[in-house]
Amino acid sequence: MPDQQHHQRQLCAIVFTDIVGFTKTMEEDESYAMELLDVQRKIINLVIEGHDGQLLKEIGDGTLLMFTSAIDALECALEIQNTVEQDGRFQLRIAIHLGDVMFEKGDVFGSGVNIASRIEPLASPGGICVSADIWNQVKNQKHISGESLGEKNLKGVAQPLEIFKINVGEQTVKSS
Repeated sequence: MPDQQHHQRQLCAIVFTDIVGFTKTMEEDESYAMELLDVQRKIINLVIEGHDGQLLKEIGDGTLLMFTSAIDALECALEIQNTVEQDGRFQLRIAIHLGDVMFEKGDVFGSGVNIASRIEPLASPGGICVSADIWNQVKNQKHISGESLGEKNLKGVAQPLEIFKINVGEQTVKSS
């Protein structure tokens, strides 16, 4: 049997957020761009507490979040989008995928993380896109609705994945 290094693994709902137009904002006004990062951090830290989520890391103007429940992940994403919309200073794109992640030396890896990062650009500003794996876990929730965008070819992913657009702003999501 080959010698394999043991990595801590966990199946989870992986959430990526990204500030829309951040690079342009940074070019125009660095201090304002940094202020937006701080606002995003405060919103996400506040909202994830009520949904049993965990901020794994910040990646530039984006964040990587983890949840043990697909429903919690989506409800958190909806609340984040609603809070950001009320703030009015910026918009986010959010993507959610279900996958195995590996933890090593304080960092997180895995194809699930990569797939979530590839789904994120498909979301419209202020929107949320999810993989079929997530959709199958949340579609029976009365307060959640969405529609298929069809199968999409994602960079570095062998097989096309069906992606769903979640209807944001039509639900009233309450923190647990």
